[in-house]
Amino acid sequence: MTHAHANTTDHLFKIIDELLPLLEQFLSVLKQEKDALARMDADAIVALSEQKSALIDQISPSTQSLQAHLPDGTSLQHYLKVHASSDDTLQTLKRFIEVSEAAQALHLENGLTLTRLAQINEGFLALLAGRQADPTYAEKLGRKSSARSPQGGVLGKA
Repeated sequence: MTHAHANTTDHLFKIIDELLPLLEQFLSVLKQEKDALARMDADAIVALSEQKSALIDQISPSTQSLQAHLPDGTSLQHYLKVHASSDDTLQTLKRFIEVSEAAQALHLENGLTLTRLAQINEGFLALLAGRQADPTYAEKLGRKSSARSPQGGVLGKA
């Protein structure tokens, strides 16, 4: 391994060593968020959202630094597998990739759940206001369309 590769590899693993605990915390918060979403605990969801934002603010500069130190067109995983000097560094890389992928998947899953909950909430608000609910909302409830009253609103005029 050339001196330049050794310096780059050492620097990348230093960043990963700093980033891994933050990613593990982020994954933990995402798991808590998933549980809070299942319980529909709005207070917990808001608090966890704040924790996620703070962690993202800490994680983002390190991920940008990782990308900046990689040779153009090279994936982090490939570069470090080729240039890793020990089993410990390969294990660290493997753990980093596992945690990163798990966090990314759970973040996406939670985001989709939040979007669905927001759509359901919008549908309920539309029904309460006497407006036609979004057709996708009615489908989610298992109906093809909502019954309208002679007055024009779903719930009628009060």
